[in-house]
Amino acid sequence: MSSDCFELRDRCPACNSINFKQIHKSAYKQPPIINYLNEFYGPLEEVDLNCLTDATYSLCLCNDCDLIFQKEIPNDFLMDRFYGHWVDPHKALIKHKNNTLATYYNHSYELTHCISYFNQNPAGLKFLDFGMGWGDWALMAKAFGCQSYGLELSLERIHHAESNGIEILDMKSITQHQFDFINAEQVFEHLANPYETLCELKKALKPNGIIKISVPKTRRINKNPEKVDWNNYSVSLNSIAPMAHINTFRNSSLVNMAERANMKELFLPINKPYRSYKSIKNKIKEALKPERRKYLNSNNYSFFQNIV
Repeated sequence: MSSDCFELRDRCPACNSINFKQIHKSAYKQPPIINYLNEFYGPLEEVDLNCLTDATYSLCLCNDCDLIFQKEIPNDFLMDRFYGHWVDPHKALIKHKNNTLATYYNHSYELTHCISYFNQNPAGLKFLDFGMGWGDWALMAKAFGCQSYGLELSLERIHHAESNGIEILDMKSITQHQFDFINAEQVFEHLANPYETLCELKKALKPNGIIKISVPKTRRINKNPEKVDWNNYSVSLNSIAPMAHINTFRNSSLVNMAERANMKELFLPINKPYRSYKSIKNKIKEALKPERRKYLNSNNYSFFQNIV
């Protein structure tokens, strides 16, 4: 392991178990991993290649909670390099500006049902978008009349959200607030310590407050990643993406982690018909989402309630 740029996780980051097994191992500087990195982020510079020396892409399966996690993960230096340089913020902003109407519709649809659940005036609700990206979800919550806050590490994304009137918090300041709802969309797969982070977020929730955790789907990843099509990155490798998605949650993994934090899974009811441009077929699919998630676990999209 390259001690300069990577650190080692010697237990499951979701349940703290040491009962896990290695299910895949590849050198970062050898195919197929180096091919993936060059394809996805562009040709790596010498400083980046040096960071990968002796580093191993090691996937482990927790036998207790079913989480798949990367054992060697980037340290703070490499994380800053990865998210500040490899993931070009300017290209990301251009991609963000190309979002279609469907993206904003989905935010509004989700927020409509979340706000309806609390059965009170939106102005009395306090929402936090944790890992807010460019701040679209937080801005939509504000448009509904909620007190809307965001938390983000990227300075470019922070400045963009602030320019749209979103108040920005950090991990130290969020516990000075009590939120009705915390949105964590595509965040927990990136965290070195997801359980500890969930416990900190729980402190910022009101009694019976809700956190939504949405992570990449895992239907194409089973307990034998050797069967993954390493040449079809966008389809088969997304949920175990090297360096980026360092935690691969199944629904059972999320539920187990939440229960450890004294939270329970919650299924928000779909209780009102809303007009949309969507087809009848898509409206039916949306209405059935809670049941599909509950019985098929086809989506890693879950709500958890703070237990008093």
